[in-house]
Amino acid sequence: MIPDDSITPDDLDRFGIVRDSRVRPERAQAMGETFQAQAQSLKRSQRKHLGVASAWEAVCPDSLIDRTGIVGIKGGALTIGVADHATKFELDRLLRDGADRELIKLAPTTVRRVKLVVDSGIRPAGAV
Repeated sequence: MIPDDSITPDDLDRFGIVRDSRVRPERAQAMGETFQAQAQSLKRSQRKHLGVASAWEAVCPDSLIDRTGIVGIKGGALTIGVADHATKFELDRLLRDGADRELIKLAPTTVRRVKLVVDSGIRPAGAV
């Protein structure tokens, strides 16, 4: 045990510094600002995807539209999910024939390239 008279004010300051560095600060109770920022981010993302979706619907043939879906857009690369490899082949030919340039013009956000991926989550109409 340390006698009380051997502890100096400098020692107490050092103990306080150590204690402060080891104790977690209390969490902020207000989450409203965080939720509001997330909501604004989601609204921007929704507007961006809705605009790209309408551009995709304008470019994609009606016979293939039900077998496709927008997966996402990141870094200027628009990723389109397709139901099967046959659909991917048809869309690849269509995009190479100039549909990609038309899509880039119609899209409200920056699209530099269009990537097609086979997505098992997309089911053609009438498929079980």
